[in-house]
Amino acid sequence: VLAAVLAAVVHDFEHMGLNNDILVKIGHEWAISYNDRAPNENHHLAAAFRILKRAECDFMYDLSRNIQAHVRKLVIDMVLATDMGEHHRIVSLLKTDLLHRLEAVTATPAHVGMNGNGDGYSHAVGHSGVISTSLPGGANGKEGKLDVQGMSLMLCGAIKICDIGHSYAKVDVHVKWSELLEEELYKQGDLETSLGLPVSYLMDRTKAGVTKSQVGFFDFVVRPLAVAWASCFPAARPLLDRLEMNLQHWQSKAEEQN
Repeated sequence: VLAAVLAAVVHDFEHMGLNNDILVKIGHEWAISYNDRAPNENHHLAAAFRILKRAECDFMYDLSRNIQAHVRKLVIDMVLATDMGEHHRIVSLLKTDLLHRLEAVTATPAHVGMNGNGDGYSHAVGHSGVISTSLPGGANGKEGKLDVQGMSLMLCGAIKICDIGHSYAKVDVHVKWSELLEEELYKQGDLETSLGLPVSYLMDRTKAGVTKSQVGFFDFVVRPLAVAWASCFPAARPLLDRLEMNLQHWQSKAEEQN
């Protein structure tokens, strides 16, 4: 839980409203520092951890070295997972690797999720300082434990679901966030124009932006992630219902324009 909260807090720390592609194209300091590999996400992490090393900010000072290292690794995994360049790879891992791990530890396919007593999970720290996540028992009544790799993948999926969370919000909220995103992308397009660079897809103010391409975004990005997540965690299926409502909104808009 600590790693998840920390990753959520820092995952866009000091974001400039520019995507990784343009940072690489212009040779930005972040791109140089991280060898063109996820410069945004790597900077968010490094800048955040530098602050956490300050004595007045080191709230984990009393935890063992093993626990601190484990939390750090999970945070790094989660924030790097928000790089959209990793999207399809992680969706594939959710559909295969994580789902199989969950089935193995619970002995019942996809028998994981919310229950009347809380989130369906318990967490323990072993003598070695390694954290394990306990999942509710399946048909055999035995409690299963998700290993560190499985837990990391689960948390990466969770932060990705949250990172595009407006897609599952009420229609008016979702539309507002989509419009804000469109303006952010247009501003990058403006910068590309001023630098004499080709304007990236959906970033040209003179052409249709993201609010005109949401059907494709839902079909190829949002829905595959949400379906994979709900397959692993059936209690998340209401997200699919909200997703479909928002998709219907954009489909209706597209029909009106045509």
